[in-house]
Amino acid sequence: HTKHITLWDKIRLTYKSVIYPVLFNFSWRYGSGLGRYGWTRFRWPILTYQRDHSEWFGGNSHTWKDKKFLFSKNWKDYDHQYEIGDNLGCWEQKVSEARFYAHLDREGFNV
Repeated sequence: HTKHITLWDKIRLTYKSVIYPVLFNFSWRYGSGLGRYGWTRFRWPILTYQRDHSEWFGGNSHTWKDKKFLFSKNWKDYDHQYEIGDNLGCWEQKVSEARFYAHLDREGFNV
């Protein structure tokens, strides 16, 4: 079946397998192993870094996003979400930042 592979097929496969992932889908994941996880992606068309973060404290989570233009100095964070729940993931409740940290203090987490 490889006799019918054309030059166009080779070009398209090279673009989908090599060029697009390297130039347009450049991203990496990270994790501390202690409840902090996230990913970072660089978007070439708009020259912007975008990050997504998650912090876990038992069954409680704080997630947020931030972004930075390639030539700017500071990151702009947004879309903060705070959820309290149990360690088994049986229930979750979205709460305010103040209530989230008050709950962590009651549970004995040093944040």
